[in-house]
Amino acid sequence: MLETAPVEIDGQLLFKVRGVSSFPAEQRAEAIRGRIEKVAANLSFPSDGSSIEVVENVTIIVAGEDTLMIVSEADARLELTSRDRLAALQVIRIQRAIDEYRQSRSSGALRRAGLYGLGATACSRS
Repeated sequence: MLETAPVEIDGQLLFKVRGVSSFPAEQRAEAIRGRIEKVAANLSFPSDGSSIEVVENVTIIVAGEDTLMIVSEADARLELTSRDRLAALQVIRIQRAIDEYRQSRSSGALRRAGLYGLGATACSRS
């Protein structure tokens, strides 16, 4: 069976990636997650700034100068679609994940979470 691993940010599944013997799926997924989170944490980078570059037999998803991930024909076969279509769908999902990452860490969201936590603590002591 082909090894795959989920790329997740804040518990939300973005997509699954396959591995190869020299780069297992778990490691690949973790590396992609880390690169997406790094871009998401950079508020000066627009969430819709990711793009696709086709280089020979792979499609590269980039954010500015940074490579987020490489999409191969084998990845596309796993999803039963074309490489270009898969990359386009993954860019959309990455952009949405960046927006969600930023929103969940906005001052308003953090303030609400703190108030909910304070309320829960007060209720549990009653």
